[in-house]
Amino acid sequence: KFTQTAMGQFRDEVYGAIGDIVDDIRRETRFCASKASTNDQGVLKYDSVYVNVNVNVEGASLDPSSGIFTAGWAGSYQVVTNMQMVSNGLQQHSVWMELNGVRVEESKMHSNFDNNDYGIGTDNGSRDIILKLKIGDKISLTHETDGDGTLNNINFCVSSVM
Repeated sequence: KFTQTAMGQFRDEVYGAIGDIVDDIRRETRFCASKASTNDQGVLKYDSVYVNVNVNVEGASLDPSSGIFTAGWAGSYQVVTNMQMVSNGLQQHSVWMELNGVRVEESKMHSNFDNNDYGIGTDNGSRDIILKLKIGDKISLTHETDGDGTLNNINFCVSSVM
């Protein structure tokens, strides 16, 4: 009859812990979505998801129809967005990331077209930040404006980094 020694039991525990670490390292989430043009206010929605990599992470998703990314694993995530902001007249655009419906103030992008300027104003905006997320946390982009100029070539990407 086989009897596990204390050393053998320790070895099995160490190998099990190493296996768990390897599984965690192999977890990966990367999503990117885009929208050609919009002047919609509120949470931005997307035409398509053009990157969809989800390895060993249940529940991670980016729903283009709602504009919401849902974290399937706790950890650090890189959130990147960029777009062109077109303003007419005295128009302003403000765009920021929201975490679970709360503004992430350091992510805010703002474009303002002065009434002393002639024609249409065009700005390019981008943000690249790291957020610590828990399972089920939700990230989105929100837009406010006071005119009819559009946001163009919008990209929104979320990638796990740890």
